[in-house]
Amino acid sequence: DSTGEFNGVVAVAAARTALQDFFARVAQDAGLSVGLVRADGTVLVRHPAIANGIPRLRTDNRFVSAVASEPQRGAYTAVSPIDGIERRSAYRKLPGYEAYVEVGVDSAGVWRELARGLAVNLVFGLPATVFLLVLSHLALKRTRAFLAETQRREAAEAAVKQAQRMEAVGQVTDGVAHDFNNLLMVVNGNVERLRRDLRDPRHRRALDAIDTAVRRG
Repeated sequence: DSTGEFNGVVAVAAARTALQDFFARVAQDAGLSVGLVRADGTVLVRHPAIANGIPRLRTDNRFVSAVASEPQRGAYTAVSPIDGIERRSAYRKLPGYEAYVEVGVDSAGVWRELARGLAVNLVFGLPATVFLLVLSHLALKRTRAFLAETQRREAAEAAVKQAQRMEAVGQVTDGVAHDFNNLLMVVNGNVERLRRDLRDPRHRRALDAIDTAVRRG
């Protein structure tokens, strides 16, 4: 009590069969085991139920060694000494108690589930995957063809534009050359006319130089 004197004891007990029934409701899958185990290896409750009383695991048991190395939680694979089934088991320590909840899954069952999942994927997933791959390949092929056609069209358009530019430059050049030639013809005509009027050798040499330059032009 408040003075420190002993005033009595309150004790609460749970029947092991109640936990047994609870674990049985939790463990619906065949090959699944659920147990409550003390830290010293004593199995308090287990589903499937133990026929020959409450066993105590040996010190070399995988659960005992796993708890010794990882006292809070862990996982291991081992053959159960109780029913001889290999399971992948995981355990966790109950806060405030030297006891562990342990759940084990039948290893063969895991492989069966994996095989079943692979079979379903092969039956349904493989054709769908092949279809998607073929569809992706066709789409990629069409995309590449479209890009190639686009590149060819762009190259053709660039060539046409270049030809148009060259044609425009040629037309301008021809026009300039024609106009320049007309100017030179005027100069040349006047040179011939001056030759008939000018008799001085110096003048004739000057006219010859002009005529040569005009012809080169």
